[in-house]
Order: sequence, then C-alpha cells, then structure tokens
Amino acid sequence: MAVYNKQKGFTLIELIIVLTLIGILAPGMALIFSNILDNYRTMTAIGSVTKRAEFALSRFTEDMNNCTTITRAGVEEIEIEIATVPAQTYRYKIDGTDGTIKLCLADCGNNQNFHTVIEGVRPTTEFKYLNEDRAELADNPPKPWLSTEAGNHDRLNEIIYVELKLDLVFLDGTTSYSTIVFPERKVTL
Repeated sequence: MAVYNKQKGFTLIELIIVLTLIGILAPGMALIFSNILDNYRTMTAIGSVTKRAEFALSRFTEDMNNCTTITRAGVEEIEIEIATVPAQTYRYKIDGTDGTIKLCLADCGNNQNFHTVIEGVRPTTEFKYLNEDRAELADNPPKPWLSTEAGNHDRLNEIIYVELKLDLVFLDGTTSYSTIVFPERKVTL
C-alpha cells in the first residue's frame, strides 16, 4: 500500500524566498507610489492656479472689451466705465498688502466695496498701458493718470492696449500669465 504525504502549508525555504522577494520589491513599489502622489499633487496645483488665472484674466478681458472710457490708469489700479445704461464704473486694484486683485463696482472710495477676484498675487503683478505698436507708454507724467485732471486726458487717450501681467504664487515659486486687451468700444476723452 502506498502512503501519500499531503502537506498543508509552506516549507521554511519557500517562506524565506517569498519574504526576500517582498523585501526587494517593497521599497521600489513605495518609490513608484510616492512619485505618483507627488505628480498628482503637482498637477492639482497646476490645475488650481490655471483655473484661478483663467477666471481673473477672462473677467478682466470681458470688462475691458465693454469699456467705453478709461478714467484712471496706474500700475496697481485701473478704472473704467462700462458700456451699460446707465454707465457703470469698475475699478480693478492690485492689493499688495494681502496679495489679491480686487474689483469695485460702486463707491470705490470705500475699501469695503472691493471684492476679491483672485488671491495669491505676487507684488510683481501690474497693469501696463501700450500704444498702437504695443510699446509701453512712458510714465510721464507719473501714473496714476486720472481723467479728472485735464493734463492726463492725452495720456489716457494714447492708451490703445491694456495689459494685465499676472504673477501668481505657485508651489515654491511664481507662475506668470498675461493678457493684452484692445478696448473695442473705448472713446476719447
């Protein structure tokens, strides 16, 4: 009569081989998953900053396209009148104290009426005013140029394009966006 030995389980050698293989493969798998998570975090940050920038730039572009008059032009502020009935005044302001761009739709002398359009703005963000050759207009007289001052009407009328150069905080550095707008409905003062 033949005796069959039916083993249940693993031998000690098989167990040692499996544990050795796991010990070799585990650090490599951990490194791969760590890289995947880092890439995911980076892509999420890129998506977030891009979405915020696109919103701010598209809002600014739309308002500038509806602009009939530029009434204030400065490096950190621009005030425009929008082609509505009655005309509305919008003022964009780069606020370096809290790193935001703010928008005011009424009574802009009161800071409480400014609403945040975008956060995470670097101090290098600025408005630029360009002539028909897209060259920046000279800062003479010094900005801001106000429509309430008759001597600034010529400077405000020379503005053909308006650029918003938007520098945003991105991870440990800065990412830059820019839009140049031709205010289609702008009339001279």
